[in-house]
Amino acid sequence: MKKVVLLNKQPHGTPKLSDFKITSEEIPTAKDGELLLKTAYVSVDPYLRGRMKEAKSYVPSFELNKPIQSGVIAEVIKSKHADFKKGDFVSGNLDWKEHQTSNGKGLHKVSSSDAKLSSYLWCNILYNETKVPLGPRLQPIILTKSATMRGFIIGDLSEKFPAATKQLTSWLNEGKIIFTETIVEEFDNIPQAFLDLFEGKNKGKMIVKI
Repeated sequence: MKKVVLLNKQPHGTPKLSDFKITSEEIPTAKDGELLLKTAYVSVDPYLRGRMKEAKSYVPSFELNKPIQSGVIAEVIKSKHADFKKGDFVSGNLDWKEHQTSNGKGLHKVSSSDAKLSSYLWCNILYNETKVPLGPRLQPIILTKSATMRGFIIGDLSEKFPAATKQLTSWLNEGKIIFTETIVEEFDNIPQAFLDLFEGKNKGKMIVKI
């Protein structure tokens, strides 16, 4: 049996531990063209809060009683996929599960010999308001200056990930990039680690090591 973190309730305002539910299910079997993955690190990110409500956005909302997803580093423990072998480590947007299968789509190989595995996880921003806050608005400036404003997310540049990862890893090893992380251990602590973001208990990136 393996553990899974589900969205139990849609939060209103700051999330609570009761908004999550940890349950168990059978360890899946990898079929032809699939991998069986064992989770090693889970990134808990502020943007996940936005996916816990029903609203149109750049990614679908999480469904009630379904697994939450985020950036994950996982080990391939069985492979029936030509591009991956047992012992490989991969990064990708995966479920909060101890074990899961994947068809390999969206996964990128990472190596602990190049950098710490946890360093392959990304950072995000926090937005937890329940109403539009007071403050200046850009619309009049955009209108009078005939300006164009376009939002974008890191996923829009996914084709550049391999090259970017190689360059960032090089800079990291050369000491040109210095990063800070807070690592919490054990799968059951994933929901609490996420909640701790809203109280500023992390220093740098918040990661759960399984």
